[in-house]
Amino acid sequence: MIDNFKIIDLCLYDIKTSTSNSIDYDDPSIYKARVYKAIGKIIRENRVKNGMSGKDLAIKLKVSQQQISRYERGNNIIDIPRLIYLMTLLEVRPHCLFEEIRNAIISK
Repeated sequence: MIDNFKIIDLCLYDIKTSTSNSIDYDDPSIYKARVYKAIGKIIRENRVKNGMSGKDLAIKLKVSQQQISRYERGNNIIDIPRLIYLMTLLEVRPHCLFEEIRNAIISK
């Protein structure tokens, strides 16, 4: 069985050794902003792809339409259980979510 922490270490090594970035790895706020924006981008793209309005998604998640907008812009944090439910609703596979986040971190 593969140790999940080893996988995380390998992913972090891959990110830190990438030559296409100039991130200050000592500043976690950079990661936070990019992660929230990447998650928001995935939410919006897949909501639209599935033909849902912000209001439709808000009703399914039992939040306001404004909250959906905040998630999509990366202004608010979505909790993990809600994110998992949302990814199920939008038919987004976890590896796609994490790949988008990884790309957002190393592309700036």
